[in-house]
Amino acid sequence: MRAAGDQHAPNPLCVVCGERLANEAMKPSKLLRHVEKKHPTLKDKPLDFFERKRREYEGQKQLMKASSSVSVSALKASFLVAGRIAKAKKPFTIGEELILPAAKDICRELFGDAAAQKIAQIPLSATTVTRRIDEISEDIEAQLIERITASPWYAIQVDESTDVDNRAVLLVFVRYVFQEDVHEDMLCALLLPTNTTASEIFSALNDYIEMLASKKLSPELNSVMMDVVKVINHIKVNALNSRIFEQLCEEMGCRGRWTEYLSYESLCKDFLQKSSHH
Repeated sequence: MRAAGDQHAPNPLCVVCGERLANEAMKPSKLLRHVEKKHPTLKDKPLDFFERKRREYEGQKQLMKASSSVSVSALKASFLVAGRIAKAKKPFTIGEELILPAAKDICRELFGDAAAQKIAQIPLSATTVTRRIDEISEDIEAQLIERITASPWYAIQVDESTDVDNRAVLLVFVRYVFQEDVHEDMLCALLLPTNTTASEIFSALNDYIEMLASKKLSPELNSVMMDVVKVINHIKVNALNSRIFEQLCEEMGCRGRWTEYLSYESLCKDFLQKSSHH
């Protein structure tokens, strides 16, 4: 047995099976009972046997701690390298095919084989690099949305362009206030599937704003928002529906405000603001 837990509430731990026992189990009679019940073949072993088991357990614990530390460092290094690959606009395969082998060669020559073996644990396959870049971009987007939500005002500017595959792309830039200074960042790049008319641009940007709103909502609120959007679409698609809805709003005493209920921007902004407080 060895002491586990903290110094204020130590608990006996069996170094053979790893079972944690109550403090009262430290009595010799109860220790013997545990050995006879759980490890009957070991009850006649000498003290040196159990001392060796204790040293083996502590050695395994230190090894696991060291492995965990290396894993965390390797994960962080993987993100750092993936970020540099993205900034340099290099193929994702370069991590596994060039960067990792080169880093191993450098470490082996300067610091020895042990350092090279640690470098080899860094995951840099093309699939891993793709996943890391996706996670980095999601985190950057989340930080940007937090800044925009906290800003007293913001402005959006869009620019339509084409990529190397001749696909229409909508670039969206946002200007906002952060730490008493005006910042400007690219918010997103959206594909325009067909035309590049004003209605198509508005639809693409509107879908993106709705997606942001739904991300920040609980499943229940997201379901409610989707129902509201369906209702708004049903009303706006037909002039008669809009007039009927206007009349309904007037009868409810909200004359002059009925168009606010049909505004995607107001709806999504309201959901974003409310969900940021949850």
